Amino acid sequence: MTTSIATPTTTLTARRALRTGGIVLAISVLANVTAWGIARMAGVSLLVTEPGATSPTAIGLPAVVAATVIPLIFGTLALTIASRWGHTAWSALAWLGLALGVVTVFMPFTVDTDSATAAVLAAMHVVLGVVWFTTIRREVTEAA
Repeated sequence: MTTSIATPTTTLTARRALRTGGIVLAISVLANVTAWGIARMAGVSLLVTEPGATSPTAIGLPAVVAATVIPLIFGTLALTIASRWGHTAWSALAWLGLALGVVTVFMPFTVDTDSATAAVLAAMHVVLGVVWFTTIRREVTEAA
């Protein structure tokens, strides 16, 4: 009788981290740009007055894309580094990304804006966290 230990059929490499980060980036940008476009068509002001500012700032498409891409660059970098430690590190980063998406959902409500704008911006935070979590967890599951 022989026993074998199951080994992962695929590994969580730095290359896979970059590919996974790219997938998350594409889905998240598409989702957040779509949310921004729908909000514009629905007549949401998308005006935000930062604390200490005297006039509102319009949340434009470049700001939405930048606010989506920049955190994902850092997340993908962390995922690439975490490739050294495998499944556990990737799972931890998946949960961390989801937690950041959920915790930051309150940020749009801390600035002076209308409730529709705050709701759209908050939804974008959730989208980013959920897409990050589900994509990373799928990769971890596939590699197991």
